[in-house]
Amino acid sequence: MICQALTLSQLVDRERLRIAETDSTISYFSNTELRSYTNDAVQFLSGFGVGVVKTEKITGVGGQYDYNLPSDYINFLSLIIPDYNDTIATLVYVEPLIFGKSFTGGKGGQPIPKEFTVYGDSILSVSPPYNYGGDTLYLKYIAAPRTLDTMSESCDLNYVYQLLVVDYVWAMAKAKDGEIEAYNSIMEGLIARIDLYRKTVNMRSSQPARIPEVEQ
Repeated sequence: MICQALTLSQLVDRERLRIAETDSTISYFSNTELRSYTNDAVQFLSGFGVGVVKTEKITGVGGQYDYNLPSDYINFLSLIIPDYNDTIATLVYVEPLIFGKSFTGGKGGQPIPKEFTVYGDSILSVSPPYNYGGDTLYLKYIAAPRTLDTMSESCDLNYVYQLLVVDYVWAMAKAKDGEIEAYNSIMEGLIARIDLYRKTVNMRSSQPARIPEVEQ
């Protein structure tokens, strides 16, 4: 669920409720501080591979193995291409160390991408490459949320992600108070929930491609 209507200001209001600061005229945190903590939380969560789900359309180029990944890429969920009869084929992910850039044949003399891998979280490589151009690869991936610069800016965070951000700010409030035991307890619970989030939302996905057999 994406809460597009939620603004940074509304997220900050939730953070103030979490830290029991209901009177903004006597503020423990300024809006600027809470905005900074919110963006710190996004960076913190991104470091654990947690983000928002996006889809990128990549145009295939004849003979080309490698394509640049989006700048906000964290992790892939799936990669699909149209098959010969316009059905959808899911490509098989392989680890970079065993990935082989090779031609494995194809129907009518046209090679079909059967495997893909990611190098350095910046390059997507498919093997074998196209010998024709124009087909679209659909990359579904986990993206780092954008930085929130203004209080009126809309968030692209789903509800579960919002709760993680709010609790991160709560932990920072405890640290500011010198309540280190409470801080450690909140962060321990937060990391456990991050692990659960990754397993249920940010899981990598690789399934055998439905590739037509090569005609002899």
